[in-house]
Amino acid sequence: MKRILITLGLALLLAMLLPATSFGNNWNKGVMPPNQPAYGLTYAEWSARWWQWSTAMIMDNHPLADTAGCSRGQFGPVWFLGGNFTGASGGTRKCTVPAGKALFFPIVNVDCSSLEQAPFYGGTPQERRACARAMGDTAYGLSVQIDGVSLQFLTKYRATSPNLVFAVAPSPNVLGVGAGSGELVADGYYLLLEPLASGQHVIHFVGSFGTPAFTVEETYYITVK
Repeated sequence: MKRILITLGLALLLAMLLPATSFGNNWNKGVMPPNQPAYGLTYAEWSARWWQWSTAMIMDNHPLADTAGCSRGQFGPVWFLGGNFTGASGGTRKCTVPAGKALFFPIVNVDCSSLEQAPFYGGTPQERRACARAMGDTAYGLSVQIDGVSLQFLTKYRATSPNLVFAVAPSPNVLGVGAGSGELVADGYYLLLEPLASGQHVIHFVGSFGTPAFTVEETYYITVK
């Protein structure tokens, strides 16, 4: 019995000393690990879906406009949230989300596409990836609280999308360009939350890029039912 207690004590001490990466990159309870596919897609692939969703709608009643809810354009097991594309900080939104839906959102993200002007323009997949990654490298000030609990290791949740074909809605749209189709690569810091329990929840997140200077801050008041 004494040997068992000593062994257990050593195991507990080792667990306390080991870095979080030794436990499967599951750094935050309720957040799906960024190195494992979830609902059939990786974080990078979910980020591509997020951009296709956000660019396909005009800004009138857009889910990323402060006056709208969350339901427009949503389907499947994962719903998307996001910050304000205008760069305005301190926004608040109220949403009702069906029970059982996971939530995927960028803390802060950026894209480079074939439709935008410099510094967001990229003529080839390689140029778009380099452009998006360079901007992503300047991210700072990442912070997320869910129901008052601060999440940790947020820089571990970085994802760069594959080069994707997207269709942008008529103006006004989130990219501020004319309607059409193009190609895009995005980079940013994302979270995929496991379905929240029924009831009221508060999600607050903030993040910034240094080049170009841009800050996103949002608070979501979510009712799950």
